[in-house]
Amino acid sequence: MRTLVTGASRGLGLALCRALDARGDDVLAACRKANPDLAALDVTVIEGIDVADDSMRERLAQAVGGEPIDLVICNAGMNHSYAQGIEELEPSLLLQEFSTNTLGPLRTVQAVLPNLRPGAKVAFISTYRPGVGLARRNYGYQSSKMALNQAAYVLADELAARGVATVVLSPGPMDTDLLREIIGAGHANLTPDQANRPDAVADDLLERLDELTLEESGAWLFRTGEPLTLPTTVFGH
Repeated sequence: MRTLVTGASRGLGLALCRALDARGDDVLAACRKANPDLAALDVTVIEGIDVADDSMRERLAQAVGGEPIDLVICNAGMNHSYAQGIEELEPSLLLQEFSTNTLGPLRTVQAVLPNLRPGAKVAFISTYRPGVGLARRNYGYQSSKMALNQAAYVLADELAARGVATVVLSPGPMDTDLLREIIGAGHANLTPDQANRPDAVADDLLERLDELTLEESGAWLFRTGEPLTLPTTVFGH
């Protein structure tokens, strides 16, 4: 299976690349800058991919070439405003988070749309309230990820018409450098040992993706499979 992972150089992205490599997938690992951990894997590293930059679409399209892609995992994200309360909140920083967390996945799908044939799958790595522990602030991260969820719902209809299944996946808190930084700053109500290891989370997420069918497209799931949305008959606004 040919799989594209964004944000592949660390954290969950790196764990996903490890798991995909171990099972024999042809992995395209997109990131801004590679590191020795990623370079040690038998994957194709695509450097210089900043999903917040519109120009990445052409670079990524050229790098993946014309061969079909079976699975896209939109994982790249940022959380820089977590320490800011409403008094010191910088809207310009929130805009950066929206450009990466909300628009970045849409740019990624645009870049590889010609490679997505019937039967392909697209996953959007998102969050759920309370996201990273009981987050006390996190205005930009939470808002941009919820906006991603809404964009993913709209995109699900378009891609389903092409035979492409989509899913929003929430991994829950993971023991990563970012989480430790947030905990150290006093903005998360948990300890690192209460968070899950990225490799275990990656295994769970790939299991969800293996199970995904077109009939289930558009779902929002926790890493263990529980749905995070309720059915509704309300349409429009």
